[in-house]
Amino acid sequence: MLDGNKTTGLKLEVTKNDVRHINLDDISQELLDTNVVFAFMTRGNDIYYKLVMYLLQQKEAFKNMGLVTAAKMWGGGACELLFNIAVQTEAAFFHILDSDVAPQRDTTLRLMSHDLDVVASPLWFYDGCMNSIHLNVHYDNRCLREQTPKPPTEGVEKVFATSFGSVLIKRRVLDMFKQSEESFVEYSSLIDESFKGAPPDTIFFAKVNALGFDVHIDWGCEVGTHHKFVELNSPTIETFVAHRMFDLKYGAERKREHLGTTDGRQMLADDIKRGFDLKQPGSPDS
Repeated sequence: MLDGNKTTGLKLEVTKNDVRHINLDDISQELLDTNVVFAFMTRGNDIYYKLVMYLLQQKEAFKNMGLVTAAKMWGGGACELLFNIAVQTEAAFFHILDSDVAPQRDTTLRLMSHDLDVVASPLWFYDGCMNSIHLNVHYDNRCLREQTPKPPTEGVEKVFATSFGSVLIKRRVLDMFKQSEESFVEYSSLIDESFKGAPPDTIFFAKVNALGFDVHIDWGCEVGTHHKFVELNSPTIETFVAHRMFDLKYGAERKREHLGTTDGRQMLADDIKRGFDLKQPGSPDS
């Protein structure tokens, strides 16, 4: 068990380009000596070059670092394989990542510093079917995803589930799966029937909760980029994309009120399905 008094309070330097760098002199040696394994899926041609750069940076920081990959797309069988390989290592922490993300240079160390069983970085996702951009944050077992991030000052928050985009998992969590003879991402009677057919990551987090562990989000540890056709990051989302049609229909303040409640988010989701009936600017009725 890491000593929480020694592993918190990371000190960062900010360059003129606002790129965060790790000052390893201000991080406990115990944390740097911890065995950590990075794991992600890849078909080989879908690895974002900034993830490769990130992993090379981590090699300079950690004394004991491993890398586990599965040459397949995300799916139940492939995820199960990845976890089964990872649990055979001697790592104390597993950092599961998407192959198309660009973490901040200190992301893994920040997540490890909390010494929590499961803690993730908030990460932007794009759903082509819903034409929706959202965060991988689920507050309850209905797994409705959030569209509005909290400020970094909100710190660490308990949630029901996240995703496999960037999540750090402590060894004892995966060991409990093995001791309970539970699969990692396949449905079983351990969780509610409503999770039948759910994505692998949702099933995993539902089982994590059922086995008695907590899941957390660190709002101050945002992954810089999720590369989906364009670089999805906070400035891009806020400037060009997030809920522009809702702003036009309801106004920004009323939209934010809707996003603050479950009923309001459902109403906005229903509007997506129906489509918007908006007058073009400059038309007689606009």
